[in-house]
Amino acid sequence: MLKLVIVTKKELEIGKVYKGLQRGPWYRPEPNQCFRVIARDTEQGWINCLVSFHDEKERGWLEMIASIDGPWRYYEIQTD
Repeated sequence: MLKLVIVTKKELEIGKVYKGLQRGPWYRPEPNQCFRVIARDTEQGWINCLVSFHDEKERGWLEMIASIDGPWRYYEIQTD
């Protein structure tokens, strides 16, 4: 199973279940998707997560996105 990492401006609580997963700037939100926050993560963890879904050639683009309009908070999550 892949490690899932999200990015947000909000402060989330570790162990809490939230509803309404935002899937990134190029995907629509999933308002009914529940997810549990497992741990804090890093910008690199978020980039690695997305690269694992797409391709290594996306890494430079993702690094640029992460540097815009920060600071960001990164969290490892679980979904159903």
